Amino acid sequence: MIWFNIKELERKLASNDSSDKMAYQYFLAFLIVTMALTFFPKAAAGSSAISIVALLVNLVVIIWGISKTMEINMNGGDKDYLKRFLSLSFVTGARVIVYMIAISMILKTFGSFAEQFFPAFAEGMLFGGSAKLVLSIVASFGFFSMLINSFKRVNENQMLPESI
Repeated sequence: MIWFNIKELERKLASNDSSDKMAYQYFLAFLIVTMALTFFPKAAAGSSAISIVALLVNLVVIIWGISKTMEINMNGGDKDYLKRFLSLSFVTGARVIVYMIAISMILKTFGSFAEQFFPAFAEGMLFGGSAKLVLSIVASFGFFSMLINSFKRVNENQMLPESI
């Protein structure tokens, strides 16, 4: 299984050097990660209106992302959509998680300093429910943007030799 090297995974998918076993491993890992994440307690997400807006925006991003990946796959030979989607989304998701951890650490560090001088700003603007929901929307959009780009690269690389 490839964990972070998206280029190598794209090359394998483009050259049909992947198997159902590989897709199964990514699917199994996806289910395990999804189940693990459901056990984490959910923090208060701010007002219910903000939560509903964030839910709707995330839903639109998901529909857009899945539709776009399917369209790209159909234009590129219409091969192995599920295998490509599961494999690429797992690696892309792992990358997004690493990015979000880094961003969260930066914000937390900045917030620690800001809290000393501007407590209302740090709690309300920087770490309030609205900011967390905006970060969630940005993560969803970033995930699907990266996934769409990977689908494009797989389609572009289907005819290229393996040495790339």
